[in-house]
Amino acid sequence: MSETFTFEGDVPNLLNTVFNPLLTNKEIFLRELILNAADAMTIIQDEAVSDPGVLEMEQELAIRVTLDKENDVLTVEDSGVGMTKRDLIHFLGTVSRSGTLGLLEAREDEGRNPDPLHVFGRFGIGFYSAFCVSYKVRVVSKCYSDIQYIWESEVGGPFTVSRDADMMHGEINRGSKVICFLKEDSLEFLDETILDELLTRHSESIGTSIVLVTKRRFGGAAGFL
Repeated sequence: MSETFTFEGDVPNLLNTVFNPLLTNKEIFLRELILNAADAMTIIQDEAVSDPGVLEMEQELAIRVTLDKENDVLTVEDSGVGMTKRDLIHFLGTVSRSGTLGLLEAREDEGRNPDPLHVFGRFGIGFYSAFCVSYKVRVVSKCYSDIQYIWESEVGGPFTVSRDADMMHGEINRGSKVICFLKEDSLEFLDETILDELLTRHSESIGTSIVLVTKRRFGGAAGFL
């Protein structure tokens, strides 16, 4: 059974104020999701220093980007720390006014144009850039200390969190999958050539290899790039 929540703070305004200007540079969403994935793996590695047991569920530390052309879906998956139910509600449902929008408003008051790209990373709100290219975003996540949950929201709506009983996107040992249901004007991100170039560039900046997977109808098998 899913629970419905209303975004707190300034998330609705954030989507309009920060990300609408990025519609001409939509590839930023991929960079931000990859940075989040890399951060999640750094956190689990740091925790493993004092508690090696946190790696028992999943030894491999990897980032995968999967293209599902049949359903117009792009997924960024990591085997990092993962999120509990509380984490999903707190981190994906709240943005502090004193942070992102406060900075933007201050710059506007000073007569300077807000720079959305500078806001990314510094305040850790890059996840919301997924809505620049997606009409719906679904996050499937499992922390090593909790069960698997699903977070989901459509543009302009509330979000839901539920226990992932059906595991329609597969069972996660540990980590997260950010599943982007792409808008019609963003289907270029299902092009392997474009994605390969973008991922090569971003993997160099984080020092972690990224596997690009394309789902094709080969008797249910997936093609690997």
